[in-house]
Amino acid sequence: MQRNNRRNNDGRGGFGRGDKGAGRADSVRAKKALGQHFLKSQDIARVIARCVHPQYVPRLMPDGSLDRLAAGALTHDASEFRPKDEASSGMPPLAAGIELPAAGKSGFSGDEPLPDTCRMTYSGLSASSALALPGKPIHVLEIGPGMGVLSVCLWEDPMLDVKLVELDPESVVYLASHYPDKTRDGKLIPADFLKMDLREVFCGESFVLTGNFPYNISSQILFRVLEYKELVPVMGGMFQKEVGERVCARPGSKAYGIMSVLLQAFYRTEYLFTVEAEEFLPPPKVRSCVIRLSRNDSSALGCDEKLFVYLVKKAFNQRRKTLRNAFKGIEEEKGLSTRDFPAAMLEKRAEQLGVEDYVALVNLLRADR
Repeated sequence: MQRNNRRNNDGRGGFGRGDKGAGRADSVRAKKALGQHFLKSQDIARVIARCVHPQYVPRLMPDGSLDRLAAGALTHDASEFRPKDEASSGMPPLAAGIELPAAGKSGFSGDEPLPDTCRMTYSGLSASSALALPGKPIHVLEIGPGMGVLSVCLWEDPMLDVKLVELDPESVVYLASHYPDKTRDGKLIPADFLKMDLREVFCGESFVLTGNFPYNISSQILFRVLEYKELVPVMGGMFQKEVGERVCARPGSKAYGIMSVLLQAFYRTEYLFTVEAEEFLPPPKVRSCVIRLSRNDSSALGCDEKLFVYLVKKAFNQRRKTLRNAFKGIEEEKGLSTRDFPAAMLEKRAEQLGVEDYVALVNLLRADR
């Protein structure tokens, strides 16, 4: 694993860019304990860098389908996360997918680099439109930059004010020595993201969160985002495929769970594409995906937020049972009665309810007298 991780990658995105005679390491050893799997493809990194823009809008193809990229690295399967019956699901149609050349029509194989014109099409935001964004630069915080494959793509955009947070001391040294102009003056933060006060990163201003997120703490990162949701309007990056599926799952699916409900209460979730294991050093044993979260229009849930979280967790802790059985114990635990819950609702299971349904149930809870 270490031997593979030290091979050159033709100088793209930080691999093999070190000068052996200058006291700089050529690469960073991926550490299993930190969940590190370094992304190799700068093409994929550039997609992530584009989708962090708040004005980025993923597009469906004109016929409503999702096109597929001929190159083997990217596989579009976001249609898995559409409700079978969008009209009756109570959920808005999933705004996912990137406009791509149809499979077999692009003329690109998996081994050929994509030209800039294609990159700008499938990234969903051209360089010119990025420069045209109004106002001050967009603050971006990248978690776990490793050797800077994604960082390089973020730095290409002058509209982005980028900071990096990295826990791995070896990666910190690598980034500081290879990109001194980009990492000085507090731009590289050697810290544990999960222990940071995110209000201090950009002096209380909102920021976009991105990264090739360490798989061993990806769920914790997502719940951390919920904690600071007023500061994080957009989040986009690489996750383990299973986690991405849970984030973007719709009611009625097997992947739909606590994380789905809590995140979708405040964010629009978009599954963009799947990334195969060979795109990483070392290759993980699981597939990966790129997803995007953007704040929805809900500044408040319309119910007690703590009770909302409690009720959702209570429902899914026994997801195989009907809600009538899953909700037993609420009166003893919270002193609240479920007597006003609709009988038809109580015959359903947790995965059959959407965010609005759980909000409605919270508002029906009554003090038990």
